[in-house]
Amino acid sequence: MEAFSDGVTAIVVTLLVFHLAVPKLHDPTSSELWHELGVLTPKFVSFAVSFFTVAIFWVNHHHFMHRVTHTDWKLLWLNNLLLFWLTTVPFTTAFIGDYPREPVAVGVYAFSLGMAGLSFTLMGRYVFFGGLLADPSVAVEERLRERRRSWIGTGLYLAAAGLAFVWVYAALAIIVVIPFAYVIPNLLGSDGDEAV
Repeated sequence: MEAFSDGVTAIVVTLLVFHLAVPKLHDPTSSELWHELGVLTPKFVSFAVSFFTVAIFWVNHHHFMHRVTHTDWKLLWLNNLLLFWLTTVPFTTAFIGDYPREPVAVGVYAFSLGMAGLSFTLMGRYVFFGGLLADPSVAVEERLRERRRSWIGTGLYLAAAGLAFVWVYAALAIIVVIPFAYVIPNLLGSDGDEAV
């Protein structure tokens, strides 16, 4: 499951760069090239944010899987649900890159990431509390803390999806800030820094 997820994630981050197209200019001047780079700025920013965000999902997924002792068909399908939403990110990245201040584009982008977050949250809920597929050494308090942490990210993305239709710049700020809270996986606190 982890190898399949790694492969899908690698394809997702590779596809992200394809919406950055080199401008087609005949005998351009430096000023024209600088202008075209300026036009590409929203696309590059959306690429960078999405690459960083998908990379964080991947790091957290990798860390999460080190706590899973075995899988079953329910976990496999929950993982597929997460991968489904991550594979929408190249499209939503291109969409928000083309229309960075449009509420629909920002809302769709945030919704896509919110659903990926929800999928990850459901995986954690099932592994830690439903299917009991986690390493027994993971304390109940740590499982509860991780569940809260996961719901917060999911809730903020989904809130940003709605907020985009009221205050698009606030929604964009939330989208950019959320990933920083998840850069370092925090499943086991100080024990979470083992070699991966």
